[in-house]
Amino acid sequence: MNAIKQKALVRTAALRAALRGVGPTAARSKISELLILFLIVMCGVLPIQLVQADPHAGMSKNVVIIGGTTVSDSCSGTDANKVINGGCLPVVGAVGEIGDFTFAGMTTVDVSAANLASYDTAVLNVASNDMDCDVDTLNTAQKQDLVNFVKGGKKLIIFDSECSTQNYSWLPFPFTTANPGAMGANGTLNILEENILSSKDPANPHYIDAAYLGGSTDAVGDMNVMTTFDPNWCVDMSGTNANQVTGPVHTYAKYPAGTDAGLIIYNGLDIDYLRPTATNDGSKNLRKMWVQELQQPFNPSNLPCGVTVAGITLAPVAATNPAGGNHTVTANLTDLLGKPTVGVLVAFEVLAGGVNAGITGTCSPVDCKSDATGNVSFTYKSNGAVGTDQIKACYVNGGSQQICSQVVTKAWVSIGVALTPAVSTNPAGGSHTVTAALTDPQGNPQGGVPVTFKVISGPNAEATGTCNPGDCKSDSAGKVSFTYQSNGFVGADKIEVCFANGIGQQVCSQAVVNEWKEAQPTAIPQPFTLEGKGGGGSMGLLDLALGLGCAALAMISRRRMAMVAGLLSCLVMVAAVIATPPALAAVPGWYAGASGGWTKGKFSSSDLQGALTAKGYSLDSVDVDNTDTGWKLFGGYQFNPFLAAEASYVDLGDITSTVKGTIDPANIPTLLKDASDVHGYLAKGWTLAGVGIWPVKPTVSLFAKAGLFAWTADVDIKEVSSGLSASRSANGTNGMFGVGARFMPHPKWELRAEYERYQVSSDWADFFSLGAAYHF
Repeated sequence: MNAIKQKALVRTAALRAALRGVGPTAARSKISELLILFLIVMCGVLPIQLVQADPHAGMSKNVVIIGGTTVSDSCSGTDANKVINGGCLPVVGAVGEIGDFTFAGMTTVDVSAANLASYDTAVLNVASNDMDCDVDTLNTAQKQDLVNFVKGGKKLIIFDSECSTQNYSWLPFPFTTANPGAMGANGTLNILEENILSSKDPANPHYIDAAYLGGSTDAVGDMNVMTTFDPNWCVDMSGTNANQVTGPVHTYAKYPAGTDAGLIIYNGLDIDYLRPTATNDGSKNLRKMWVQELQQPFNPSNLPCGVTVAGITLAPVAATNPAGGNHTVTANLTDLLGKPTVGVLVAFEVLAGGVNAGITGTCSPVDCKSDATGNVSFTYKSNGAVGTDQIKACYVNGGSQQICSQVVTKAWVSIGVALTPAVSTNPAGGSHTVTAALTDPQGNPQGGVPVTFKVISGPNAEATGTCNPGDCKSDSAGKVSFTYQSNGFVGADKIEVCFANGIGQQVCSQAVVNEWKEAQPTAIPQPFTLEGKGGGGSMGLLDLALGLGCAALAMISRRRMAMVAGLLSCLVMVAAVIATPPALAAVPGWYAGASGGWTKGKFSSSDLQGALTAKGYSLDSVDVDNTDTGWKLFGGYQFNPFLAAEASYVDLGDITSTVKGTIDPANIPTLLKDASDVHGYLAKGWTLAGVGIWPVKPTVSLFAKAGLFAWTADVDIKEVSSGLSASRSANGTNGMFGVGARFMPHPKWELRAEYERYQVSSDWADFFSLGAAYHF
């Protein structure tokens, strides 16, 4: 049955199911709604927003589909993304899926190097109206332009859906197809390689349900199988179609051969089921394959090419080793479904033109026949010359055809050795370690190379020692170390390391020098106690009380007077306040006052301990007091009952600390400096803020303020027993804000309680205070 008819039946069944059990009136309404939905889906207007596998760096961006002048989600007759035998390549979708790509159409007449230049990906829709299942719609020059497009580091995707047999001999890696036609049949599909084009692991974001596509759609039964023995084609999916033809159907090739610059992808699945529907799982899987083909990076692709269509794959594809060593390649033989081929005789050849051309070696298994996993290995020894070998492996199939793997390369290089440290000093009687690093000319580490260390002169000449690794062979990082013990004499040793290269020549490093000096007596750590203080320097509670009294006298006095007169005036003012009935809130004008209270900083014991421990100091205890008393003098102008501007001078006090531990006495100056650098602090300085006022009652109002705090601070650290000290200063301008309440028992006087937060550098300080102000 044609796939499109099948989909229509599914939609009709869904409509009937939705109407069961609905009354006549409701049914008419329901029919109207569902009919509209039905028509939208049938016309292909309803997009499928399927978020696919994650996008990748280096994926396609600007995509041209060859097969028509336009592209659209409606798949009209002129659209390049339409498939004449059913199906359509989606061009509309969400960001993270189809929405990541820009699509355009191009007819075969317009294919040229110039017209392709602005795109990074070309899609050859062979089953489009324009191509009509005939790749020869393209002339020779246009075919070469497409090949050159890929050669320039771009991507070509070929869709060959339900077409007759096609001949792709114009591609650099030629093939033909075996096609059953539009039979609407099922088939068998296998995923042979785990990559970002597909995965058979349901937990993998690139999962494709191959069993569903094979058994529940005609995507596999009607598929066009690739027929080729070119080993440059790598198999992602293989299967068996309705004609019982088994072979690769989703493949890729890197071009030019031996590089990973351009990428060609072939998709021979029937894409009838790719036409958008709301319920078609086949559509979801085929759509996901299409998206992942677009998301596949190129230049480079980093695809593994684990299985080739030739049935034999050689690995590693490229390798580098020191000249004179051994090299092993492994051939893997599989059938067209990716299953191991056992007991096949394989012949390996180091091709002409390489430095070891024609050399023989040994196989594993020794008879050079593939084992139960389809593997057989070949090992040969370099003749010591520097250069590159090319290697291939071949077997003869049941039709007496010789099938060969892709050609792999082996670079044989010279290696060098460096010894570090170049210069060092140690106390006589101790030990010394040097490390050799072996690398090729490109800086790649060379492991497994035996080396010999030698103290060539000095007080410890000819001394022996131990290697790490213990066999004195370089590890996987190309490194091996040597440690030897001084005999106690003073002087300079010279040390070198040597190894034998592939042709028996001894290669040695530069000589390095270690000077042995008289051992200095070890310093005995002594206990220390640090006392630290950081901030603006609080006046203390007694000083604060005196300051508030003086401020009150200054506010009620218009001239200088004796202390007694001031005190008497103060008593008279208090009596007047007590005797005065509640009045209205303050009128606009100037005011000044003072506050005092409790401050708290962010810096804590754990902060100081962590900072000093990170610098390597041994601490026994750390005690930080981040609270103190603070005070401020303030004044401002109230513009109206709701707004004022206020300036103040505030002293937030100090953060104090006590730190105990042990240290070499010679390091105390450094400790003091480090402690002063990391010690926290409060601050003192000037503020300027705007004040918003909310009168609650005639004598009570709430307020909030925000502004700037221009501050200074000092940090002083002293070591108690030595008397040594260190200090530093800091300053800055940061923000501040506050909230509070004020009570006005008299039109000229206010009492206030407030909370303020001041930012001091990257820390903060809280100030809770009580105060009084006089309104002039």
